[in-house]
Amino acid sequence: MGLIGRSVPRLDGISKASGEFRYAADVRLKDPLIGKVCRSPVPHAIIKRIDTSRAVNLPGVRAVMTYLDIHGPNVFGAIIPDQPALCHDKVRYSGDAVAVVAADSEEEAELALAAINVEYDPLPVVTTSQEALMYDAPRTHEKGNIAHHVRYAKGNVHVAFETADLIVSETYHTPRQKHMYIETEAGFAIPTRKGIKVHATTQVPFQDKLQIRRTLSLTENDLNVNAIDLGGGFGGKEEITIQIHLTLLAMRTKRPVKMTWTREESGISGTTRHPMDIELKTAFRKDGSIMGNEARLIADTGAYLSYGPTVIEGAAGSINGPYRIPNTLVEALLVYTNNPPAGAMRGFGVAQSNFAMETQLDIAAEKLHIDPLKLRKINALTEGETDGTGSLPITKPKFIETLATIEQATIWKNRERHRGEVTVKRSWLRLLSAYEKRNPAKSY
Repeated sequence: MGLIGRSVPRLDGISKASGEFRYAADVRLKDPLIGKVCRSPVPHAIIKRIDTSRAVNLPGVRAVMTYLDIHGPNVFGAIIPDQPALCHDKVRYSGDAVAVVAADSEEEAELALAAINVEYDPLPVVTTSQEALMYDAPRTHEKGNIAHHVRYAKGNVHVAFETADLIVSETYHTPRQKHMYIETEAGFAIPTRKGIKVHATTQVPFQDKLQIRRTLSLTENDLNVNAIDLGGGFGGKEEITIQIHLTLLAMRTKRPVKMTWTREESGISGTTRHPMDIELKTAFRKDGSIMGNEARLIADTGAYLSYGPTVIEGAAGSINGPYRIPNTLVEALLVYTNNPPAGAMRGFGVAQSNFAMETQLDIAAEKLHIDPLKLRKINALTEGETDGTGSLPITKPKFIETLATIEQATIWKNRERHRGEVTVKRSWLRLLSAYEKRNPAKSY
């Protein structure tokens, strides 16, 4: 209790700022092997053949493994397992794992990857969520491209639109976004007398242990997972990345194995924020009060689910914001495509929804000639009311107090001076002018 309200130094702050901190890739092991992953270069294809015979016989190569070497379900996933640790029948995005190797050095591991011959029979590709919903779209998974569906309603939006003084109808798109932590995905696995000990850059070691055990059919005592302090996570390291592959290689070789994704590999194979298409139709009275809101959301979860169901439920549940909306109709779809998997990232769908709904309010404020803060105060939920879904009670809200604080802030009072594009352009022009005075152009 004595720490509340006090400024407490970060235990790892000095070592990280000074460069002395040891991240996963910095840990030195005695005689480790280097693990690498053979990944699909094509986004959607049938696997006709995987030939590892050349790779196995290369100098320094200690293990080459495919799905045939996995004695378990060979499938993982944070919510519903649907992603193979090593693909066996088909690949669903450029970056899908097909084989893993362990060698004495990074160079020998890279040569082993190059020696693996995989024959692919390309399939049609689904690149957007809109394509995924077409009646004749190629199926990323046999069950179809709709991965999850959310729908809820409250009141009668049709009546709200019929009696509204203003209707704001807009479509929004939020793009894919990569976490881009400074430290890429990395870790190592060490065989012990009891089993395998995995040390990984992870935010969820206990969930990792569950997923590794489930994928490889291991017992509780076969495995131990330790989280190493991260060089950034933001949700992206709640995912399975190197953990299962490290376990496989350490089990096979009986030696310590290290694996560090390159920046390119992290960008291609790591999860991202969900791209989302959001259609919003919002009804207002002249006084600014919101009468109804109709929303349709489509999220691209990529080739596999990851945390997609949680993300789309979070987006759908927060699309009405912290506002009093008596009539609402929300439908949200999560769809498979042949893009990289989208998963956990800060906000879990709320960022996408908030962007769309807050923009709706800004548009309405301008059309109704009402101050945008006042418009939000008019519609702010208060103690005892229920949220936009009509199911969760509001307790101890601080939204109105937050708006009041913003109203008194200097940057809000002077907001016209902080319009981004004009300010940035003028700043760059001033910098350019000063530079040219100090460095006049030379004639040749």
